[in-house]
Amino acid sequence: MKTVQVLLSSYNGEKYILQQLGSIFKQKGVDVFCLVRDDGSKDNTLNILLDCKKVYKNLEVIVGENIGYGASFLELIKLSGDFDFYSFSDQDDVWEPLKLIAAVEHIKKMENVPTMYFSNLTIVDNELNKIGVLHNIGNPIPDDKLTALVQGFTHGCTMVFNKNSRNLVNSYKPLQSYAHDFWIPLIHFFVGKIIYDKNSFINYRQHDNNVFGQKRSLLRLLMLKLTFFSEKKNYYSLLAKDLILGFKNILNTEDYQNLKDISEYSNTFSGKLKLLFNRKIKRNTFKGTIILKFLILFSKF
Repeated sequence: MKTVQVLLSSYNGEKYILQQLGSIFKQKGVDVFCLVRDDGSKDNTLNILLDCKKVYKNLEVIVGENIGYGASFLELIKLSGDFDFYSFSDQDDVWEPLKLIAAVEHIKKMENVPTMYFSNLTIVDNELNKIGVLHNIGNPIPDDKLTALVQGFTHGCTMVFNKNSRNLVNSYKPLQSYAHDFWIPLIHFFVGKIIYDKNSFINYRQHDNNVFGQKRSLLRLLMLKLTFFSEKKNYYSLLAKDLILGFKNILNTEDYQNLKDISEYSNTFSGKLKLLFNRKIKRNTFKGTIILKFLILFSKF
């Protein structure tokens, strides 16, 4: 039976974490282990976790300082053990019993290639009443690597990846911080393999801080983005630089040149024009694409 280590970052999750751990250890067809890193919770989460250790022999708990959810998940990969596969978990969802084995069946033949699986998800309210599925039609994977560079397309709670993936991610520490479910899929898009499953095996609780589909005006979105990028200047060009520094030896020639063009775009006017008119640098909405072009124009891309 294949082994899977579930990597869970907790923070003030006392309300739902017990239910989530129960669904993790009810997985069928795989041998499940769970590593929880508590990211400085101030409620009763840690006591609940320590009590759960008495019930689940394959549960390990690490007490950490508050570093934020993205950094906490990347830290969990560094702390992970020697297993066949790895999976991320949020603290407040509920998994279906076949979630992990469905992923393993998709990627178990790709042992020699860094391979990441992700799936659809079912959006539910606090009481687990179904609201809908995230992806109703089609495949959310972008049609080009440069589009993936500026458009996230996965949710970490659905991701499962193999040992080669784990080793690849741990081989390089990026210069700037990224959400784990943006950075890791991007690495796989350029130098690994990604598999999408249209089926859902997870009930994703929708909270006020993770509501889908909030609508804002183009001007409001533009102001928010410019504010963000005034603090993190040239976020995407530094992202391109990170991919070059970390994986130069395994990038193909075309990808390396494209990333180099992005990382150095602000050095010349022609470099800026090249990005402005590159149709592959786009978001999945017109508003999002316009914002990207403004960022390039104002040297904040």
